[in-house]
Amino acid sequence: MEYTRIIFERGIEVSDRLNSIRMQSAGRSIGRIVREVGERFAVRPILLSGAVNGFDKRPRERHLVLGTDGEPLGLKVSDIQPPRGLGERLCKALMTPTLNVQYVTGATLYHVQQMALTYAAIADSVHSSAAVLHPESDRFGFQGQSEVYYEFDALVTAIRRTYDTLRYALWAVYGRGPGLPSNFIKTVEACKRIPEPLRGRLLESWEKFGIKVTVYRDCIQHNHPVTYGIETSDMQRLDGGTWSVHMRIPDDPEVKSRFKFSFAGGLDALTYGCEVTNEVLSVATDTFAVFESPEKAMVAVES
Repeated sequence: MEYTRIIFERGIEVSDRLNSIRMQSAGRSIGRIVREVGERFAVRPILLSGAVNGFDKRPRERHLVLGTDGEPLGLKVSDIQPPRGLGERLCKALMTPTLNVQYVTGATLYHVQQMALTYAAIADSVHSSAAVLHPESDRFGFQGQSEVYYEFDALVTAIRRTYDTLRYALWAVYGRGPGLPSNFIKTVEACKRIPEPLRGRLLESWEKFGIKVTVYRDCIQHNHPVTYGIETSDMQRLDGGTWSVHMRIPDDPEVKSRFKFSFAGGLDALTYGCEVTNEVLSVATDTFAVFESPEKAMVAVES
């Protein structure tokens, strides 16, 4: 695949677009370009895009969401296939949960991708109009950027769904009885046979990431959107004339009121969304990696 653009946090990108940093790639690897931009602006890469030929031989753009380690993020089928030795009954019981986990994690990656593309589009739009609208300003609020918050709403919902979807696989292997618990944390607590290293991993992930993402989801669904002002983006002109995008989300969605939200922590929707997506995919991979073959596994997964 021929790479055509790299989008970083804040919508900063290397490409041939209006707001891009034009860095000649001759003699430079993708890794070196990423390091140089990352060090210059203290951002990490989010999306790597390139041209591929479709079935009709026409070039199409393909996107890869990058994890916190800079590698493409995603679940390969081999990552979540039930290991050999589980037995036919368990393998059949895990088939649907496995496919569902693959689906919901794919949704999280899609929403991160769309957020990154929207950040870059916002920066391009400002780059072309700032000279007229804000000729002497290096920072201003750009209202009406709803699309990012639409994707953030969908992303936190998909992440919470991923946690809950994992409970079907956990219960199939480690649960007892027909009563599948109603959510992820109840399932972890009820599955007494989960190996302790995995139990600790799941509980830590829930404490550090799952609880907060659930609070964002619940606030959005039951109270208020977690927007900053009237869907306002903080725009800042960086050295070289590149514009950056900051879409704020509240530090305290648990207050359940947009009139009480605090944005003092400077949380950014894309950065936060990428971190939690990286975590939930890691948890899914870790879960399937340590499945054992219990002698008397009680399967409680609906077919």
